[in-house]
Amino acid sequence: MFFALIAGVAFAADVGAEIIGMTDILSGDSTENSKVQAGGWPGGLRRARAYAGGQNDEGTFGGWFRFETYGPGNPNFHGNAWWKPIDQFKLMLGVNPDGDYSRDGVARWGFYQVGGDADVVKENWKFGASFYEGWSQNGALLTLTPVENLLIFMGIPFSSGGEAADVFAKLHAQVAYDISGIGNFALTYTGGLGHKDAVAGTPGSSSGYDWIDHDNNPATPPQWGPVPGGITGGSGEVNDPGKLFVYFGLSAIENLGVDIGLGYTLPYTQEDKTTVNTPFALGLGLKFDAGAFGVKARLQGELGGSKKYDSGAEWKDPTVIVFDILPYYAINDSLTALLSAGLEITSHGDNNYGPAGKPETVTGWHVEPYVTVKSSWWAPNFYAGLRIESDGIKGADDKTVTKWSVPIGVVFAF
Repeated sequence: MFFALIAGVAFAADVGAEIIGMTDILSGDSTENSKVQAGGWPGGLRRARAYAGGQNDEGTFGGWFRFETYGPGNPNFHGNAWWKPIDQFKLMLGVNPDGDYSRDGVARWGFYQVGGDADVVKENWKFGASFYEGWSQNGALLTLTPVENLLIFMGIPFSSGGEAADVFAKLHAQVAYDISGIGNFALTYTGGLGHKDAVAGTPGSSSGYDWIDHDNNPATPPQWGPVPGGITGGSGEVNDPGKLFVYFGLSAIENLGVDIGLGYTLPYTQEDKTTVNTPFALGLGLKFDAGAFGVKARLQGELGGSKKYDSGAEWKDPTVIVFDILPYYAINDSLTALLSAGLEITSHGDNNYGPAGKPETVTGWHVEPYVTVKSSWWAPNFYAGLRIESDGIKGADDKTVTKWSVPIGVVFAF
């Protein structure tokens, strides 16, 4: 009892918790003889978090700790400890899986925010191709602010271990500058984490299918099929090279925010001398807010990817364009109506055949009207929607499947 009292006094301003519940009340699809379903994962508890943090009176040492679980199991512990001897220098040791110093504006988490955390609206995280997601590795994060408006950080994943040259090569580094009255500019480099996989191919699509080359033989075309484990690469080779991100966030126009991002993954060569050029990504995020009415939109294109064999043969990656729009209207102080809608267009041209084994364009889409109810917390506490969607891929009957669901979510934090 005494310990609990002391802890409450010491950390009263920095102790809290968040609980998210979510389920699909009903769901179904357009396949023949399909039956209406109810529930499914998570079917209740989506996420629970408890956290605490603090610092000394001088503000030179501090830290935070978080326990969380997704669903009824899978507990995780996160946090970091930090030292800040002067205002211009800060060292953190630990991990924040949500990411520090992300440069994405409205394009990623800022699009759906807590509604995406609750999974009532589906955050596909695809815009991490063009916008930096933030430092989320377990290791050391060094932040320097030598002059006003200038930030420099370096993150090193010491938990990965290994030879010093390999560990330091995986660092993340960023230089960011706030241009007074105009916006923010940032240049970020991320070193590859050196993931290795057993199957040759390219990054997996959201549908779980991709253009997979099983034998690295230019005479044998890659085959369209399910991607084991998402990201795939040639047997034993490193398929996670370094990447550059360029970001600019415009804030000079009243009521309008503009985010521009460019992501370029450095080419790499496989063990068989095949050169892989990952598609470069260009992204745009917009937010217009005029009081009760507002709209968010985001657009990203991935293009220019290819796989060039030592023989001179080349297989091109598809061009992928993703677009989402989210108009919203605050009916009153607590009730807001929103409409999430989006397209994902995958264009398979010559020398890059689609699911049907021929050049084609696959168009996935979704529409989801939903409402939120907000009490005293900064984010809404209740969500309810009707989601209708299709990945656009035709099955053996040459038809696409349309899915629907009725999700609800409840969020409480203190």
